[in-house]
Amino acid sequence: MRLLRTTILLASLTASLAAQPDPAAVRRMLDSVSAPRITEHLRALTEAGGHRTRVNFTAGLDSAVRYVQRQFASFPGITSVLLDTFFVPDAAPPYNGVPLFNVLALRPGTAGAGTVIIGAHLDACGNKIPGWSGAWNTLAVPGADDNATGVAVVLEAARLLGDPSFGVTVTPTLLFAAFGAEETTPVYPGWTYGSLRMAERAKMRNDVIDAVLNTDMVGFNSNDSYLALVADSLSAGAAARMEQANLTYGVGAALARSPVAYTWSDHGSFWAYGYPALCLIESAPPTVTTPHYTANTTFHSAWDTLGAVNVALVRRAAQLVIATAASFGAPFSPVRDEAAPVPDDIVLMQNFPNPFNPSTAIPFELRRSGHISLTVTDLLGRTVAVLADGSVAAGRHTVRFDAAGLPAGVYFYRLTAGGISVTKKMLLVR
Repeated sequence: MRLLRTTILLASLTASLAAQPDPAAVRRMLDSVSAPRITEHLRALTEAGGHRTRVNFTAGLDSAVRYVQRQFASFPGITSVLLDTFFVPDAAPPYNGVPLFNVLALRPGTAGAGTVIIGAHLDACGNKIPGWSGAWNTLAVPGADDNATGVAVVLEAARLLGDPSFGVTVTPTLLFAAFGAEETTPVYPGWTYGSLRMAERAKMRNDVIDAVLNTDMVGFNSNDSYLALVADSLSAGAAARMEQANLTYGVGAALARSPVAYTWSDHGSFWAYGYPALCLIESAPPTVTTPHYTANTTFHSAWDTLGAVNVALVRRAAQLVIATAASFGAPFSPVRDEAAPVPDDIVLMQNFPNPFNPSTAIPFELRRSGHISLTVTDLLGRTVAVLADGSVAAGRHTVRFDAAGLPAGVYFYRLTAGGISVTKKMLLVR
């Protein structure tokens, strides 16, 4: 079966004439993200036709493919559902001749308005289970968090973004994808075969992709708001859209921009071919404990079950992906960090702690006394606090910012003195 073609006319995001979707309508859509539906998707994928596995080349994966295919076909606004068939040529015989699949669903957009891919990998891995190397195709590998949670997000996005009853016009073409063969097995050495195939083919056809919104492991955290956002320099604009959509539509995610060049998922395939791609994940990497995340010890094991998943966090991730997709095609002028060098008359340091809840300290230093202004703005550029506005003596100073009453998310603090302004970013978590 041939790959779904997504070639479109070249269109600049900033030059788009499309209007911003009605925020109230988008919020109604976000409110309709269903925790019971997410739970049902998780249950169906972890049980996978009674096989309790989605490892490649197993009957459980085949059942999961059919489940996602049926779900896509049942959603309004989806015009076609296809299986993109591929093979893993470096797999050991006979597996090199066994087909694997990307499951694809299309919701057409306005001609020339761009294409956004919303995807997650469908398969699972059990390399933390004793005996994996020999019994990989018979072990129970439920993969609830990795990556039934991501697929559940894609399914909810496909259900809602195509539904005309909300009155939300999303101008880009939306391609929903359950990527195949993201994980490795003992019978082949690599990973991300399905997404690499899609990215390579798109590049060969000169397809234009505005962004890939990849969701991987978004369910393991007792904190139901904290999520990590992974982006490279090419994807900075798409990341800023997600951060702004979080605030614009009141999603309430504590969205931490990951400082780690995390490539261990399908977004890395699109980076390799020069496409902007984001990865939304519970933490990057998920193997390291941080102040807001306890290292995940269940993924790639038999204990990655539905009981270990925080469904409220998965629901918030789905809301964030839907809100971000709804923002594409509309004019966009995000607030950004100022990275250019500035004279050393003023020094603005990173707030501490960061992320913070509910207060943080903002240190700065003046080489000479004078009038200063220290303000805090949200991603839309709206001032949410004035921390200082007056004459300050030379030397080092610290001002506390109390964010009680503000929603979680990214904020910017700006110090202005002597005609010089410096801006830095901070993250409020709940």
